[in-house]
Formats: sequence, structure tokens, C-alpha cells
Amino acid sequence: MAYNVNMSTQRYIGTFEHLVLLAILHAGAKAYAPNVRATIEDLTGRPVNRGSLYVTIDRLERKGLVASRLERGDSAREGRPLRRLKITSEGVDAIRSVREVFLSAWEDLGEVLEGRT
Repeated sequence: MAYNVNMSTQRYIGTFEHLVLLAILHAGAKAYAPNVRATIEDLTGRPVNRGSLYVTIDRLERKGLVASRLERGDSAREGRPLRRLKITSEGVDAIRSVREVFLSAWEDLGEVLEGRT
């Protein structure tokens, strides 16, 4: 099955979108919504609303940053299809851009952030 990709890429991503993209990368071959949700909860220590996650995945897919494909569900899923996720090259570029912006913004703030001022 082919991944669905929408190429109307926007480079701006919000904080939760950023976390979703990172969680998809962390999940690797097991990147489907329940694993992505669990990864975000593990990373942040906060619960993730299931609906918010799916809305965000759909938005990232419309932006061309995530691709998905449906796979047949197994008996453990009672035949329900599984939506496999992967980050597109545009998604990786977006994460790199955000990382560069934040690293630049944090530069020279070590003393302030460590409470030494």
C-alpha cells in the first residue's frame, strides 16, 4: 500500500505538532496513533487527548509533513484497520528548522535558565 502525501507544505509547526512529529520518529516502524500517543505521554508526563492527536495528525498530513497508510487489522484489533504513520522529508526539514530556531534562541541564556543571574 502506498502512503498518502499532500505536498502543500507549510514550514510553521506548533508545539504539539512538533511533539507528534518527534514521537513518530521515536516510534519508527511502530508509528501508529496509540504508540505516538504513549510516546508523547512518556516524554511530557502529561495525558494526550485522543481527538487532539488525530486532528493534529490529519493537519500534519495536509501540510505534507506526515504520510499515512491503512493496513489490515489483525485479530488483536478485531479486524480494525491500522493507520501507519511516517514523516516525509518535508517533515524532517520542518523539525530541523524548529530545532535550529530554538537552539539559536536559547544561545547565551544558560545563566538565566540555570538560575545563576
